[in-house]
Amino acid sequence: RVKGLQGHVAYPQLARNPIHLFAPALAELAAIRWDEGNEFFPPT
Repeated sequence: RVKGLQGHVAYPQLARNPIHLFAPALAELAAIRWDEGNEFFPPT
């Protein structure tokens, strides 16, 4: 679960952007070779 914290442009230090928190996990998932594909489908 990823939680952020809403903020204001005048006080960015008080906000917590969930994208910044989730980016490392997303990069790890994108690097996984899920399968090799087959004659009907390309690799994931």
